Amino acid sequence: RDSSVLIESLTSLTANEIFCDDAINNSDSVIKKIFDDIMSIKAISNDLILVSDNIFCDGVIYDDLTELYIKTLSELVKKFARESDDVIECFAGLSFHYKNL
Repeated sequence: RDSSVLIESLTSLTANEIFCDDAINNSDSVIKKIFDDIMSIKAISNDLILVSDNIFCDGVIYDDLTELYIKTLSELVKKFARESDDVIECFAGLSFHYKNL
């Protein structure tokens, strides 16, 4: 409570949930579970820093399950960006601020 929390890999967290036996092909339940769990952490912390990898722009076409994973992660990133006070993309040593309240 009342501390700063770093969730270092939304990417790995999503993979762990989407590729477990119960979640395959059920993106909506994975999104809800991860979102609700992280928002409950946000509610009791002073600061929450959430990190995700950008896996969305390599131009490769993947199998259906991998595409489902990428879509699920993308939806989570968008949901958390809407809830965030600050959204920063870091790329090649540069930072881009998309939202700063």
